[in-house]
Amino acid sequence: MTEDGWAEVFSYRFKASRFERCPTSEKSRNGDGGNFRLGITVHVKAKYDALFVASRDFTLQKDGVIVNTELEPAPCGSGSLLRPTQLKRGQIASGLVVFQLADAAFVPRATLAYQATRWGGAPRATLPVPACWPNCAGTTLAAGTRP
Repeated sequence: MTEDGWAEVFSYRFKASRFERCPTSEKSRNGDGGNFRLGITVHVKAKYDALFVASRDFTLQKDGVIVNTELEPAPCGSGSLLRPTQLKRGQIASGLVVFQLADAAFVPRATLAYQATRWGGAPRATLPVPACWPNCAGTTLAAGTRP
């Protein structure tokens, strides 16, 4: 991770700037999945043309468990959702990705991973969720934060 909080690979840079608790969705109230939703504001910067960015390319991982993002999440917090988009070199896509989890205990010391799957073989980049979460919920991820 760079000093300014970006995870960097040859084709893109990515960072997370905010972790927040989301309101419970209708889906979770009906028993489909967990009862805790986490929204993470992410930013992806392309280092070449035609980098496709979508929320499905993000995962949250801990102790061998991999959780995918909600594909059509209900709104969460004040940020707008990350929309699928194709970036040119130097452009940045930003938005909220949402995870539905069994409970909040999964979040501290988890790893947020991003891999641009539509570009066939772009390497995976990871960032740790701040160990202080949820006490630091809604704050910016500090550069150099370690799980």
